[in-house]
Amino acid sequence: MRAPPKLIIFDLDDTLIDTSRVFFDARESFVRFMIRRGFREDRVRRYFDHAEERNLKRFGYISERNLITMRETYEALTEAGGETFSHKDLQTIASIGSECLYVLPKPLPYARRLLSWCSSRFELALLTRGSEALQNAKIENLGMRDCFELIEVVERKTPEAFRKAIDALGHSPEQCISVGDSMRFDVLCAIEVGIPAIHVTYPHSDIQWNHDKATGVKGKAIYRAATLPDVRAVLESLIT
Repeated sequence: MRAPPKLIIFDLDDTLIDTSRVFFDARESFVRFMIRRGFREDRVRRYFDHAEERNLKRFGYISERNLITMRETYEALTEAGGETFSHKDLQTIASIGSECLYVLPKPLPYARRLLSWCSSRFELALLTRGSEALQNAKIENLGMRDCFELIEVVERKTPEAFRKAIDALGHSPEQCISVGDSMRFDVLCAIEVGIPAIHVTYPHSDIQWNHDKATGVKGKAIYRAATLPDVRAVLESLIT
């Protein structure tokens, strides 16, 4: 029987706060703008998705990436259509893309209650990827910074990032558990270090980034949670 966890390592984006909604809303605003400019919706979406995938590899999870993708999409489709760039268009695109820089995601339902409950029973760490300034602004907006013994903002979430976090707090992998929405980053990276994980479903899977969706991986070290209250239920089962 597995020993109860002592340390919970939480993800932030799309686990505790609804970050994909901000990116989705900005993308949809851009698509509507491009349609008004006379471009076909299917071409805009197809090029945007290809550019976004390419820029993820180039820039990682910086929020400026979305603006870069919008501008590249506009420039490519404008050039392909034989049109000239418009300074006014670029200003509009910059305004749309800036939403990803300045609009702070809202907490997901039950996020604050879950952190309050967990902090009275476990040590908590937060491991999140992205730019440090923006991620810290999101954490402040969540209003639960004091719940965490450790907050690490990393460029990329890797097994080594998990290993460093637990080493910093003096725990072994079997004393920890990871909680996050990304099978690739929050579950598989943790398991590679020997940390079991709770895969919590992002509630709006139709707008979630494809590379963060579940891969169907199974194993004894993976627990499933459809909602954040279900995360609490899983944790309760591990300490009783």
